[in-house]
Amino acid sequence: MNRINKEKYFEKKDKILEFIRIHEYEYQEMTGIMMMLIYKDIVLELPWNSIPRLLSQILSRFGVYHNGKDSYVEMFKLLEKYSFLQGNCCEIGAGMYPRLAELVAPQLKLRKGTLTIYEPNIILPKLENAKIVRERFKKDTNIDQVDTIYGLFPCKASIVIAEKAFEEDKNLMLAFCACDHSTKEHPKWLGKYWAEDFCMDYREKYGNEAEIINWPSPVGIDLPIMIRKKRKTK
Repeated sequence: MNRINKEKYFEKKDKILEFIRIHEYEYQEMTGIMMMLIYKDIVLELPWNSIPRLLSQILSRFGVYHNGKDSYVEMFKLLEKYSFLQGNCCEIGAGMYPRLAELVAPQLKLRKGTLTIYEPNIILPKLENAKIVRERFKKDTNIDQVDTIYGLFPCKASIVIAEKAFEEDKNLMLAFCACDHSTKEHPKWLGKYWAEDFCMDYREKYGNEAEIINWPSPVGIDLPIMIRKKRKTK
């Protein structure tokens, strides 16, 4: 089954095109690419990892994915399932349009929690109940007041996110991308993806403290998600 619900897509196609046009200044060179993919309906036939991330976030905003196939909604559900949507949360690598944060922020507000977003390329001037930091998340980033850090396809930042969570005892939910981010410290082993090798490395080092799960099968993403709960809450 295609990820995108064609009935919903064609119902909202004009609104999606209008939304992209309104924000063409912010989207810059991505505007033309996204307009072409939507105008010619090419996006309907693309696999999930071939749709530009910004466009996938916009499609999620307009709710045109089939139920169970929207990775932003499903990641939100997983955060809820593991009781991570409370306290002080930090999202890394939110992308130009922080769709996941858009789902998370209202829930945290209801529970008196906070959200900090680290993303240098974010284009929103503000997001209610969220602090936007237009910087890269680094090894020396202060997360003393953070309870949970999470990232959906944060690419190379995956390495420092995992390191910080385990070393500083934070809740973690890290959904890996399909890229190869091998380094001298984290070389690629023999797995299908670099992410699988990275997870294997952490399982060897931390045992069951590094829980590895798969996406729910309807999502159709063959990549691991690493989860960790703070020791003091176990």
